[in-house]
Amino acid sequence: MTGFTANIPTVVLADSRLLKQDTNQSASCDTVGANSPVSGSCNQSAANNVNNGVPKTAVTSETTGTLLIRFVCNIPACATFPSVIIIQSANPQRDILTFTVSGSQLVTLDPGPFAIAVISVIGQDRSGDCDIGTIKAGQHLTCTIIAAP
Repeated sequence: MTGFTANIPTVVLADSRLLKQDTNQSASCDTVGANSPVSGSCNQSAANNVNNGVPKTAVTSETTGTLLIRFVCNIPACATFPSVIIIQSANPQRDILTFTVSGSQLVTLDPGPFAIAVISVIGQDRSGDCDIGTIKAGQHLTCTIIAAP
């Protein structure tokens, strides 16, 4: 036989229909419980995981609000005459804060009405949410009280 050349393959390809295709292509790395036994899946490879290898936690809604009380005093009388701040709210007990120097305190409040009273012989100016108001769950309010001679 003349003029005939045999082709010898240098690469052998497998028929993909014969291979097991367990790649878990429907896995979602952004959901709780995305598990797969396949190497390189969401839980197997932290570098490819949108949560960087940390399982996503369920989100819980806030059930309380916060009120930041800021007290500012730049006069010597504050050390001698403390200022007492009373917060009456939906909490079972009222919150009582005492300041002799400048500072702040974060108070957690149950949703509902609240009122702030200041007991002091030193005068004061107030700004923000410092009087009677209502706080909602997840809300963050600020009251600034400045001691004035």
